[in-house]
Amino acid sequence: GGQQQRVALARIMAYKPDVIMLDEPFSALDTWLREQLQMEVRRTIEGYSGDVLLVTHSRDELYRFCEKCVVLKEGHAAASGDTKEIFRRPANVTAARLTGCKNISRARRIDSRHVLALDWGVPLSVSEDAAEDITHVGIRAHEFYPAGEKDTVNRISCRWEQTMKDPFEWNLQMRPIMEDGTDARKFLWWKLDYKSVGLLEGKKEQDTMTLAVPPEEILLLKES
Repeated sequence: GGQQQRVALARIMAYKPDVIMLDEPFSALDTWLREQLQMEVRRTIEGYSGDVLLVTHSRDELYRFCEKCVVLKEGHAAASGDTKEIFRRPANVTAARLTGCKNISRARRIDSRHVLALDWGVPLSVSEDAAEDITHVGIRAHEFYPAGEKDTVNRISCRWEQTMKDPFEWNLQMRPIMEDGTDARKFLWWKLDYKSVGLLEGKKEQDTMTLAVPPEEILLLKES
């Protein structure tokens, strides 16, 4: 397993090219073998003085291998720059989705520090100035937590609809309940690792609960 990729890379390196292009090099491998081969490839290219172009649909591969990246949408660059910065603060909807943000809503600016998430029906406080031209907001699924008495901003009343259990985490589908008591148009994803499942003690699917999210974790996005 992976021998074809190893041989191909060895042949490429023997020619000492100025540029190497790796086109989905790990896509046909199982998880264990993929990670083993990624480590081998990384060691190989660390001593290479030329440029390496990696084409991938995997955000994990992108984050592990690339100092800089370009996010493509319909053949055009939707975002480009430092990889870690794009993951930390994507500027638009396309970049946010491709870096794994599962919760994206249309938004309207209220003022410089407040926006209305239209698809969830909730106002949100933000930690940076909201530009006039923002169109969406994003919240990564692991940033939510059960709201306590001291959490006075970004409280979102939800109904726990469904659960998908992965080997090491739960993915909860939460339906925001708007101020008039009706269901929001779009649900929220909330990720919990197994060590944090105790936060759900006494709760079950279809129960209501209030989530909170820190203002600094709200992503302010443009359409593209």
